[in-house]
Amino acid sequence: SSPDWGNCCQRAIDVDYTTVSPYAAVAYESGPWNIDASVRNDRQSASGNIASAGAGTYTAAKTYKVDYSLDRTSFSLGANFRASRDVAIFGRYSDGASFNADRIFGDLNADITKNIPLNIVKQAELGVKARAGNLSAFVTLFNAKTNESNYEATTQKSTRNNYRTNGVEVEAVYLMGDFRLGGGLTLTDAQITGSNDPTVVGKTPRRQAKVVYQLTPSYSVGPFSFGAAVIGTGKSYGDDANTITMKGYTVVNGFVNYQAMKNVTVGLGVNNLGNVVGYTEVEGDGHAARSINGRTVKATLRYTF
Repeated sequence: SSPDWGNCCQRAIDVDYTTVSPYAAVAYESGPWNIDASVRNDRQSASGNIASAGAGTYTAAKTYKVDYSLDRTSFSLGANFRASRDVAIFGRYSDGASFNADRIFGDLNADITKNIPLNIVKQAELGVKARAGNLSAFVTLFNAKTNESNYEATTQKSTRNNYRTNGVEVEAVYLMGDFRLGGGLTLTDAQITGSNDPTVVGKTPRRQAKVVYQLTPSYSVGPFSFGAAVIGTGKSYGDDANTITMKGYTVVNGFVNYQAMKNVTVGLGVNNLGNVVGYTEVEGDGHAARSINGRTVKATLRYTF
């Protein structure tokens, strides 16, 4: 890192990680039933040292040991029942985890040998998929409980948050000759249920909009095919304290392809036609933000053989 910020963030990391993850999966199908299950055991060991700088100089007094081992078993179980030719019911329960690396180093002021946090997700889904003529639809209810640990180098803050999320996801596709219309809508109710900062408990997690949607029409006629993708999100918060609001936005992408000959296709695509500014991330203290890309145009020439 640069010393320009008062040596706040300079660090040296020399750590070796070894991760072993044996897994097994099985699937069974009989009549209207389709069932699958999987299990994975993650084992990780870390050893080495980390150091922070004072006035741009690394010293032995500011060097700390990293030495720990982690072990956790994850699993997933799902089932699909075909009630009729055009209707099916499905469900899944998953319990998974991931191990952090440098994200748990925090302010580098102590040995890291125990009480290592894990990122854990426990999610249940229940849904139905149905077909009627040219229309297909999927509706999924979901519940997720997440434990996440993180560190923001720019704000020098370590977070350990627990989240609870309930929601519904709706997807649909309609076909009429050479015309295709797809769409999706996700409604999410999320809450911080626990934290190392008790003031954010009960708040909405950062960057989590209540509404996300997309609409994708396309049409083919002769050698031409063209379409669009309308993608939108409602407002969300830039921080866990819910003091910074990121406005919702809608982006329109478009494309047109022309099959010049049997093996040659020429295409033109435009992302973010309206050159919309859409913020996806804001630093916790509000000093910086990240937006989606502005309008971009891409031309392609594809030859298949």
